[in-house]
Amino acid sequence: AYRIPRDIAEPGHLELDLVHHSGPVTEGEYVYTLQLIDVASGWGARRAILGRSYIVVADALAHLFAQLPFPVRELHPDNGSEFLNAHLLAFLEREFAATHCSCSCVAPRRWWGSSARRWGPTVGIALDIAFEFEHGAAIRLARALEPFDMMWLETETFDPQTLRVICDSTTTPIWHGESLFGVQGYRPYLELRAQDVVMPDLAWNGTTMGRKIADFAHDYDVLDAPHNCHSPLTMLIPAQLCATIPNFKILELDVDDAPWRDDLLTHPFKVVDGQLEVPDRPGLGSDPIEAELLKHAAPHRLPRRALR
Repeated sequence: AYRIPRDIAEPGHLELDLVHHSGPVTEGEYVYTLQLIDVASGWGARRAILGRSYIVVADALAHLFAQLPFPVRELHPDNGSEFLNAHLLAFLEREFAATHCSCSCVAPRRWWGSSARRWGPTVGIALDIAFEFEHGAAIRLARALEPFDMMWLETETFDPQTLRVICDSTTTPIWHGESLFGVQGYRPYLELRAQDVVMPDLAWNGTTMGRKIADFAHDYDVLDAPHNCHSPLTMLIPAQLCATIPNFKILELDVDDAPWRDDLLTHPFKVVDGQLEVPDRPGLGSDPIEAELLKHAAPHRLPRRALR
């Protein structure tokens, strides 16, 4: 899937996302945060919206575009239907003709088939649709992907019964759980056998709770594959955990990272032939270098003393 290059130097290439503020229930209308992040500068702009109709999304984008100190050259949304619809695309073409809209859309079935043939049986294909598909659409997608022997389809929902229905409807492996917290968050899903693999995020669950979640999943014969997309330091946190649990499946790694990633740690992590080398040094095996972190912080997030 396409992403804006992490080392792009020109401002104006923005990633667009919608953050849900629904709590544990996603039914009905509720407040979202629509956020823009400029890849080159780290500049961020956000606006609260009620619902996610074309009207409120278009109004929020027009408001945010006017606040930016540079022209919007590229807009890269996620795969949500609030962004990928004819009305919004027509609005962008009409009002912001100079803005190119790119996306990492779900590819057509023929793409999956050709990719599977090209890469061969040793490369697993995985797809993350997060909260963007309601359960009916998720079922149709999972069934459509069955001929391609997917490594997994990752889908998120706060309703365990819904996930159980999706899982029972397809032979495509269903992975889930990056938005859950604590053993109690995972309990209803595991008791219902509602997923094939759990994906806890240790950035907010932490190492100790991550171990408890892994052990709890193991009691139900469910594998553990930690979600990991935050930073090189949070790469090392789940790595240490994964080396100790009996139900470890695989660890996520964002290979399309900033070119200065390895400068941030005293001992950068190493991946050799697809295998992460777990460091044997004390603690996590490395420490962040604060001076390097400050070099790459977004200007509006720097402490006052660093701006002087």
